[in-house]
Amino acid sequence: DNEKILVVSDDIDLEPGKIRIKRKGSAGTHNGLKSIVSCTNSQDFIRVKVGVGQNRDIDLVNFVLGGFSKEERVLIDEAIEKVSEAVMMIVDGKIAEAMNKFN
Repeated sequence: DNEKILVVSDDIDLEPGKIRIKRKGSAGTHNGLKSIVSCTNSQDFIRVKVGVGQNRDIDLVNFVLGGFSKEERVLIDEAIEKVSEAVMMIVDGKIAEAMNKFN
């Protein structure tokens, strides 16, 4: 039952620290989401995306697997708090409320 799947992932298309909650959607270029779509044969699962931004001057793999600057780390730490709250709301069946609050 894919309605019980909740995925938290990074998103290079969102500014560092921004979060976006979606009920379903395509995997886009995200290999982790592509893998989940492939394993479940469905795009219908909740995802909480955490923005990590993108540095186009370096290889994408090295960027995603690299560290954050001090400024970005503050934003990411704040996002982790928001994501924790959003996940708890979603688990409690309040996805619409979480989307309204955090999107």
